[in-house]
Amino acid sequence: MARTPIPPLHTDVGYATLFPLQEVTGLTVTSEAWSLGQSITVAMVILIMVSINIVGNSCTIVAFCSDAKLRTLSNYYIFNLAVTDLVIGFVSLPFYAVYTLMNYTWPFGRIFCKVFNMLDYMVCAESSFTVLFISLDRLLMVKLGPGAYQRIVTKRRTALLIATTWLASFVLYGPTIAATDPWRGHTMEHENDCFVEFSFDIAITTVTFIFAFLVPSFSISISNALLYLDIRHRTRSSRHDDQMSLRKDLRAARNLSIIAIVFLICWAPFVIGSLVETICRSCVNVDLLNFFTWLLWLNSSINPLMYAASNPRFRRHFQRLLRCPQIKRRVEPTESGVNSISSQIARK
Repeated sequence: MARTPIPPLHTDVGYATLFPLQEVTGLTVTSEAWSLGQSITVAMVILIMVSINIVGNSCTIVAFCSDAKLRTLSNYYIFNLAVTDLVIGFVSLPFYAVYTLMNYTWPFGRIFCKVFNMLDYMVCAESSFTVLFISLDRLLMVKLGPGAYQRIVTKRRTALLIATTWLASFVLYGPTIAATDPWRGHTMEHENDCFVEFSFDIAITTVTFIFAFLVPSFSISISNALLYLDIRHRTRSSRHDDQMSLRKDLRAARNLSIIAIVFLICWAPFVIGSLVETICRSCVNVDLLNFFTWLLWLNSSINPLMYAASNPRFRRHFQRLLRCPQIKRRVEPTESGVNSISSQIARK
């Protein structure tokens, strides 16, 4: 997501109203030019981050499309997450990298700035919603068992849920980003800057904070806690011959918990920092907020690594696509790792 704006030194009516000259001057410390060493270091870090994102998410998409046994209903959410993360890798990261390395100067024009922000915020929200539905889907597997799960969770309903999340992401951010300055009557944006103008509006920022982060985070945490407790309870009370499959499901639940924790670590600093900045204006260090932006996007690079590490079939495709040595151990048709919960959940 785009950063909180840094007010420039000019007398634009919008900025002049919000920021007295001395306050603006106090923020210009961030406008000092990058040194050569800083530029090279930042560029290398960004390049690594972009490369991991594009390679990892591309491999996830190719694996899903090429392997029929990976095209389970649960993995449709993983496929959707890889698509959203890949958009971040191709759009958000490269353009914001140029913006960062040019010392927060936007060279692509105001119209594309709006397009960039709309697409970025929409796919970030979609990523958040998808992680939520991945957690809810695994919880349904445990609570319903494979028979009831397959009757209730159909391909049509899964596709409808994914389409609904995309619509919700657009409704949440599209009109808001497109219409804030026309509704206000003037822009708050400097000609060579790029940010979302609703960041000046506490009501809009609070609403987007609740729906794009607070509700998904709370739901993800509760779902993973219930999932873990349910499997742990069955592990303690089941027969001896069920213990192996249940321990495998418990490891899968732990992997899902790691995914949820990483999501919270990457997202919480940015959304909380942005909300605080909107409320008190200039009380949060601008460079720190920009670091939080990159931390949020880092989640899109980490996601495919977590799925590859926890799912043998995805991992095998990753190794094949990257021309790494093949795993000699045969991957069973039923997936383990993150998706193993559905394999033998009926036995309780």
